[in-house]
Amino acid sequence: MPKRARDPTIATNDDLLPEAPKPWAIVKPKGLFIVNDGVDPRTAKDVWDFFNAPDFPWFQRFGVRFPKTAKFNNYRIGPFTGDDEQREFEDKYPAVYKMAQEAVATMRAHLEAKDPDGSFKHFKAESVNVHKHEPGWGLGAHYDDTHDVGHGMVLMASISKDHLHNPRKFMFTDPVRGRKYETFTPNRQVLLFKDECYDFWRHESIRDKHQSGTCLSFTIRLKSIDGYNNFADDRKYPKGAPAAARWAHKRLRTLLGREEEA
Repeated sequence: MPKRARDPTIATNDDLLPEAPKPWAIVKPKGLFIVNDGVDPRTAKDVWDFFNAPDFPWFQRFGVRFPKTAKFNNYRIGPFTGDDEQREFEDKYPAVYKMAQEAVATMRAHLEAKDPDGSFKHFKAESVNVHKHEPGWGLGAHYDDTHDVGHGMVLMASISKDHLHNPRKFMFTDPVRGRKYETFTPNRQVLLFKDECYDFWRHESIRDKHQSGTCLSFTIRLKSIDGYNNFADDRKYPKGAPAAARWAHKRLRTLLGREEEA
């Protein structure tokens, strides 16, 4: 039987590109925006207190794959779309709702001069995924779920008990082009990544034993972008980090080819 021809419109393992040799250059990704102190101190304290209540029901994000070793460090909120569901969001999680609204307002004001007509102007806080990061825990490098170029975006708020002396370290990497960018996530920071930073860069929470306390990381998304529990509206692309890597590299092949021709 003849070998089935590869569908050129689908990303496969054949599209994966090798990593550039190290050391990698330090380059800030296009589409990354960071605002410190973007959440009110009282709101931050209310959020911290909510998630630090006795016996808070954290669950294992990777419990299916690693039931014996996965940490209890994940909690999901939403999605809440439309006015009625947004009121439900506010009623059920008032502190988180307020924090999310403040984070959106902070970033929108920040982008008025830097990216006034960008995709964030349509952003709403509809889904929140919460991760607890203790010193030395971390989360491995990965691409987020694939969407049409320029559609994916993540707003991230970081909450700690106070301004830690050594806050959590967060890293963006573009292994194909040999680029990296490191940042820290102190209490009340608001961070947005979209456009090139979303489509072509990985991100990870660094396993750092020097981190001096707990960081709560809130990944805030539109429902249409949130791939957890298949909330995303877009079914064009397979979900999951391996599929996202294949698509990122496929698009990079095209992009790098155009740059060589120019």
